[in-house]
Amino acid sequence: MDDDGDVQPEVRMSPYVSPHDQNSSSILYLTGTYPELEKLKLDLLGQEKDNDENIVQVGSPLCNQEGALKLVGLVGSLANKHGILTHQDEFRISKMMKGFSKTVRGELMLRAVSWGFDRMDRNTILEMTTDLAFLAIQRGFHGGDRRFWKGTQQDIHTSNDAPQQKTGMFSRMAPWK
Repeated sequence: MDDDGDVQPEVRMSPYVSPHDQNSSSILYLTGTYPELEKLKLDLLGQEKDNDENIVQVGSPLCNQEGALKLVGLVGSLANKHGILTHQDEFRISKMMKGFSKTVRGELMLRAVSWGFDRMDRNTILEMTTDLAFLAIQRGFHGGDRRFWKGTQQDIHTSNDAPQQKTGMFSRMAPWK
């Protein structure tokens, strides 16, 4: 029963279910980068969460809300589960990070006034965003996270081994087939 006196159904797991299957969303949780992106946004805004999950101001913001959201969006374009679960080599990671860094530097140069940040904080913001993007994309180096999950998840491959029968008009007329 809950607080209102309603009876709640009891959810039971089968004793034959693998512990990995009991938390089927674990791959989504462990490859997701939402907590890191949320932390980046709070850091850019000079905020943090207290013990009750309330957001409190703890310092001066590095940029305004518009800038923080745009920067988190840029980082999120690399720091996502697709990049983490993709096989990346050193050349590809280097190329992606150079392009990302160039984009962020350009945005920081053009939007200093509209994003409300001090030009002295530009390097700090650049370092925060590129470090997070690099750490996330580095997880895909030579299939790192992908190899881990391949070993913990069961792959099921199906195939049809039955011979294909032709059912066209001429297949009935050709007795030698």
